[in-house]
This record gives sequence, C-alpha cells and structure tokens, in this order.
Amino acid sequence: MSPIRGSREGTTTMPPTATGVSSWLSSLSQRHVLTRKEQSVADSLAAHPRLGSYGSIREVAEKSNVSIGTVTRASKSLGFMGWPALQEELRAIYISSLSAAEIAEHRSHGQDRPAYAWLTRDRDNINSFMKACDLEQLRRCAQLIQKSRRAFVVGLGSYNGVGYALAHSAWLHGYDVRLLSEEMQVVNTIAQLGPDDLVIIMSFWRLYEVTFQTIRACNEQSVPIILLSENLTHDIEEQCTEVIRVPSEAVGFQTSLSTVVSVVQAIIAELIALDPDRAKDAIARTEKRWEQFGLLRSY
Repeated sequence: MSPIRGSREGTTTMPPTATGVSSWLSSLSQRHVLTRKEQSVADSLAAHPRLGSYGSIREVAEKSNVSIGTVTRASKSLGFMGWPALQEELRAIYISSLSAAEIAEHRSHGQDRPAYAWLTRDRDNINSFMKACDLEQLRRCAQLIQKSRRAFVVGLGSYNGVGYALAHSAWLHGYDVRLLSEEMQVVNTIAQLGPDDLVIIMSFWRLYEVTFQTIRACNEQSVPIILLSENLTHDIEEQCTEVIRVPSEAVGFQTSLSTVVSVVQAIIAELIALDPDRAKDAIARTEKRWEQFGLLRSY
C-alpha cells in the first residue's frame, strides 16, 4: 500500500520495541548521527515528552538550550521532514504510553466547568478538522466503498457505536458494509477477504492488538484499508490506502466521538452523491419493508 503522508524521509523510523518516548528516541538516536546540540534536543524531548508533544518549537528550543534552527535540524537528522512531523509521531507515542488514569489527569487541569470544557473541546476539534480537511480524500473513501464487493468496519470499544452508524447508513443506501465488533469475528472475517473487499478501521488512543494484526493481514492479502485515527505512528499509517486524522481530544479519560461521527456522515454524504439513484432505490425498498413489518409508529 502506498504511503499517504510524506512526513518522513524514507522508512527510517521503525515502531518502538519498548513503550515510551524515551526508549523510542534512544532507538532513533542510536541509528542516526547527531551533533552534540542535536542530541541535546533528543535528550530534552525524552525528559519532557509532554512539552515535546504539545509545546511550540520555540519552547522546545528554550528547554534544550539551543536555537529553533537546531530543533529543525535535529528533526531531520532523526529521519523526519522537520519538527512538525517529529512532534506528530512523538505525540502519538506519548499518548499511547499513558495509562487511563494518566490520560484523565493529563486532561483534567483547569476544568472547573467540565460540561462547558467538553462542549468547547468538541467545537475546537471540529474546527481543527475543518481547517485541515481534504474533501477530495473523503470522496476517495466513498469511492472505495462504492467499488468494493463488500466492506467491513472494525471499531472496538467506544468506537463500536460509530462503526455501527457507518455500516447502518451505508447498508440503507444500498452498499454491503458490515460491522465487526468481536475479536474472533474480526479474525475469521479478515481471513476470507481479498483485493475486491475493503476494511475500514477506527482506532484512537491505544492500538488494539487485533487492530494491528488486522492491518498486517490486510496488507498480506492486498485488502484496501481506510484508517480513521488521531495518534498512530507513520509505519502503521503507511500500510493503509487512506488515512484520515480525526481530532479526539476530550475532557478526562474519554475520547470525543463528535468529530469522527461528523466525518463518517460526510463520507456517507459523498457515497450517496456518487450514485443518487442507487441510494434512492435502496431507501425505497427498505421503507417498503418498514411499513410491512410495522416498525414505525403512525400518528
């Protein structure tokens, strides 16, 4: 599968064999030649992973006692196109290394009005996605669903509900899209798929092992993958056909579902627009059965 994002040079950054930012940066530093000042940047990031994940390049430079240019050069020496690409992957590893309790603590500061904080965070997430959104990519995802023989959504945990919404809406509009919500169901189904099928994966915070293995298996079987995520390393993203980065930052331990629901509905809107007659006919057939079975109450 071809890479979607060109944030790294080559494929020098491999998945960390141990958890945490420190071990990941240590592994990178051992595989690249860094100057003394560049090593100072790497050491500072290892010692202050939260700052490295969310701070500005100026703040990182000040903490490392180097110039902003040195931070940029250090990023490139570690195999990235620049500081934004390094920070993106560092943040993915930092968040995935946190426990549930640490995530809650990480997001709890200054939240004396939690309901307001949550609604504001959701608003900011959607605004952030809109600013960076590639509408053509959403259309490409809809086209992948349209041309697939059948599509399967892998959404575990909280995102099972979002996966169900995607599968349900696509099915109503005439497309064979099904939700896989149990690990054994995922394994048994993936084993039977081929290049004419499609897998849609939703993964946020930590990556489930079954999700990681699903990505590997799909690559081995040449099955296209659409990945909706926020914090995954690029070695995983590069195995996918399309990667949509969706903000999910929230208050406390929970991740926000609002933006990914909007993205799913946007893909469905594109899917309907690709073949309006197919969608209209499918809805008409379904509504006829609703009436036959008396599913909806009449007033």
